[in-house]
Amino acid sequence: GNPGDYPVGGAAIVNAAELGARGTVQIVASTVAYNVSREDGAGIANAGDGSVVIESSTIAGNTTVANGGAVHSVSGDVIVTRSTLSDNVAHTGGGIYAAGRLIPDGQRPRLDVSGSRIARNSATAGGGGGIFTDLEVDLALVGTTVSHNTADSDGGGVRSEHKTTTVVSDAVFSNNVAGTGGGGLSAFAEGALSIEETVFSGNRAGLDGGGG
Repeated sequence: GNPGDYPVGGAAIVNAAELGARGTVQIVASTVAYNVSREDGAGIANAGDGSVVIESSTIAGNTTVANGGAVHSVSGDVIVTRSTLSDNVAHTGGGIYAAGRLIPDGQRPRLDVSGSRIARNSATAGGGGGIFTDLEVDLALVGTTVSHNTADSDGGGVRSEHKTTTVVSDAVFSNNVAGTGGGGLSAFAEGALSIEETVFSGNRAGLDGGGG
């Protein structure tokens, strides 16, 4: 149906993980598209310490005035394989926003993206057009294309902050645009940044430069 026919609230799919539970939501060979929200995560919200697994799926055209157009994760793990996240819109983290709160037993939350495409997502008022990671997140981006994403501030493709770690391997960052710095990738974090066998091409940045 038309999204305008329904009340605008939270995400289409929510993993609440309340009362200490750590449930896992698996989304396989599915489409989550054209959902609208006023809250974090228009498509998928991982609201607690649980896990979200996205495999061979498309998360597209979801819009929120908050953070994480396709996926918002408070804590826990988000695993994305062989999937496409495209044309999603949010304040910050147009595609994925991983907030990075530590899991209660002290484990760091993970965001693993492999064999996937992060494309044409937009952060309209913040950073991380494709992906935004914060606090204690460990990000692994492998065999993935990050292209044509836009951010109002830093990190047209990917933005990492605070204590996040970022490992990028065999990836492509192309034609992403940042309003300030880091057209492809912007790392403003204490954690390690590792980039191997990755191509940066045609990315652009504004005031602070750093097209790559």
